Order: sequence, then C-alpha cells, then structure tokens
Amino acid sequence: MNRNRKLRIGVKYCGGCNPSYDRVALVRQMENALAGEAAFVSFEEKDLDVMLVVCGCETACVDISLFKQVPIQVVSSVSDGDVFVAEFLREASTGITEKQTP
Repeated sequence: MNRNRKLRIGVKYCGGCNPSYDRVALVRQMENALAGEAAFVSFEEKDLDVMLVVCGCETACVDISLFKQVPIQVVSSVSDGDVFVAEFLREASTGITEKQTP
C-alpha cells in the first residue's frame, strides 16, 4: 500500500429498503475516525483501494458483482463499521496491508 497518499475507499450504499441503523451517519463516523488516513469517495470513482458496501441490514442483498476489481468490505451494522475502522488503524500502524474480500 502506498502510504504517501490517503487510501481511497469507494462507498456504495444499498437501496435502504429495510435499514436497521443510520447508514449515512455510520459512514460519517468512520470518515471522522479515519481522517487523514483515508478518503471516502463515490463507488464510481477510479483508482479505489477498497470498496465499502454499506448495507442497512444483515440481508446485505446489494449487488457487488461490479466491484470485483478491488477488495470489498461489506458493512451491515454499526459493529461492522467499528471493526472496519479498528482493522484499518491496526493495519496502518503495523504496515499490514491484507484486505478481506467476500
């Protein structure tokens, strides 16, 4: 990972048919927690390092087939968002660059 620049995280929200939490607020919290380390951008942007698929419930039925070119992290709860941030910060501090894909 090139640590001379912010990690570019593409954000794709599900359709929101049955959200059990405020997805936009969670992404804002994640963005604040990773300020200076990561840039949260539209999933349509180029040169993404990871795709964050934010689902409003555990069903996570959003189609992710278009995002095979980058590692994908699915978040379907507030605790998933907390784990993503914690793992990102751990990787940043230790230099580990592994990413999860489904």
